Amino acid sequence: MKNIWLSIFCLYFFTTSLPASVGAQQATKVGRARIHPSVTVKGCFDDNVYLNSDNEKSDFINTIYPRIQLDLPFGAGNRHSTQIIYSAEIKTFSDYTDENSVNQDAGLDFHLNFPKGDFRLENLYRDTSTRADTEFTTSIDRIENKSEALLEIEMNKLSYGFGYSHFLKDYDKDTYRTLEYEEDIFTLIGYYKLFPKTKLLLEYNHGEIDYDLDSTRKGNYVQIRTGLKGELTGKTTGTVKVGYQDRDYDTKGEKDLQSSVAELELSTQFNSDTKLELNYQSTALESTYSTNNFYESDRISAQFNQKIGNRLSAITSLAFENNDYPEETTVGSEAKKRVDDIWTIGLGVEYSLKDYLKTKLAYEYKNRDSNINSQDYKRNLILLTFTFSL
Repeated sequence: MKNIWLSIFCLYFFTTSLPASVGAQQATKVGRARIHPSVTVKGCFDDNVYLNSDNEKSDFINTIYPRIQLDLPFGAGNRHSTQIIYSAEIKTFSDYTDENSVNQDAGLDFHLNFPKGDFRLENLYRDTSTRADTEFTTSIDRIENKSEALLEIEMNKLSYGFGYSHFLKDYDKDTYRTLEYEEDIFTLIGYYKLFPKTKLLLEYNHGEIDYDLDSTRKGNYVQIRTGLKGELTGKTTGTVKVGYQDRDYDTKGEKDLQSSVAELELSTQFNSDTKLELNYQSTALESTYSTNNFYESDRISAQFNQKIGNRLSAITSLAFENNDYPEETTVGSEAKKRVDDIWTIGLGVEYSLKDYLKTKLAYEYKNRDSNINSQDYKRNLILLTFTFSL
């Protein structure tokens, strides 16, 4: 743990000794380009490193997050833009050094903004072993890549969108090769402008799922959703979608899915100091557990940010997720369908030491309560971070 405190000590005294003009720069300029470098140093105490249901192992974890972002506007009036982001997560464990890892992300956002249309191309490449938002309780090295393209054309009160996305997941170890898959999604969207800043939408998606080494898991789905996008109230913006999905796999004798789906992303700015973000998703996700092709996931999360004065902010977060698996699996002498309830609670305070230097102290509690005891776990995290950015 001493390495992380040494890093924090050096970062703090280096940045606090910089002249005040550094904070006003905000970015390095190279022609039209703006370069935003940052580095975050985090110290963490984790009381359940391996996410075990019992016999938990605790450790201190040192993490350094270097990040660089390049913004390049172009075209008349800088109406178009390109953004490139690279970041890394260099994680070192004090005791359980077999968990040491380096994760890397590289992202591209290319945006063309026309008077009557809009085109966006995004790509996110991840070389990772993180367990966040996965069924894994161990670190599994893998490559994930997601590409998305969306063209929107405006015609008075009506507008149309044509989209395509491709997702790829590859594993490093042969043990997980049968879980490698690609997913292609084709999207058609129609919008009708109800109000100057609010649109009614109707969306159609067709998805194709292809497992490289397990042809029986190939599948497809059709999804139709309707909802609203834009300014929903005077202080709330976001998107609300509800609809139905029909999901079909080639696997014989296993269940497919016909179910309602929903997606909600809302941001409410009560005033300049108070903000609430609310997210909800109800859908089917690809499964890595036993013989299940998928599981039904309902997840709701909220984050509340409250500024206290000019430099201090309090952050509270709460999330609940229910995951239902369609296929029975044998656990001991009993066959049952797995059901998980996952609670996550976060509390933190963030303080701006300088315009370019922030520190955050946070606590997180996570509890996965499953009807299969071996899948239960509880975890407490205590985190202290320093972030230097331009």
